[in-house]
Amino acid sequence: MYAWEEIGSTYAEAVTHAFPLHRAIIFATGFLLSLAIQQQTHLSALETIVAVPLSDLASFSTGFLAKATFGNVFWGAASTCAGVGASKMLIRLAYAVVDRATGASVKAATIDKSWIAGLSVEERMLALELVDSGMSEPRARLRAITSTNELLVGIGSICIVAAFWGNRLDGFVGALALAGAICSHLLAIHVFLKDYYGAALTKAHLQGKVAPNIAELT
Repeated sequence: MYAWEEIGSTYAEAVTHAFPLHRAIIFATGFLLSLAIQQQTHLSALETIVAVPLSDLASFSTGFLAKATFGNVFWGAASTCAGVGASKMLIRLAYAVVDRATGASVKAATIDKSWIAGLSVEERMLALELVDSGMSEPRARLRAITSTNELLVGIGSICIVAAFWGNRLDGFVGALALAGAICSHLLAIHVFLKDYYGAALTKAHLQGKVAPNIAELT
């Protein structure tokens, strides 16, 4: 019994990493909004979804989901890909602007590394373990913020597009989500530079590697 539980846990973890919850939410939002536009009962596509009885979402044979097509699945998948891609593009652009403004990568390349020469192999290994342990917490925070970025960008983009068939409410919700995404991206940059980048530089120095460029760490 334990073996099956362990296999199930490993499989669930693998699926979660491949298609995490926030991407499933983006997919569902794109899927449902595309259906709402086809079956619009209110001026706003979002209002149309809100007005759908929950019982209609329990079956594909009757109710709101009965007219779902592969086209709706396509829009859900396309929305997910667009949200992920746009989020990555925005964060890379933001890091590039910050790097150019601060010269962080140039300064990192000129940091004195002579202290490492006095360390033995054992001391280097211990230092690497210490640095790695210190990076785990900010790395987890960055992953959480990145998930939030993707979710907000994805939902914001979907609602902005839905506004062409809906009304200002859809556009307002979309703009609000994108504004939240901008704030979330700024927070990611702050956490990255304050809590992660220095440790990444130290790790690279201890391993004898070239100082990492900011763009390569995002």
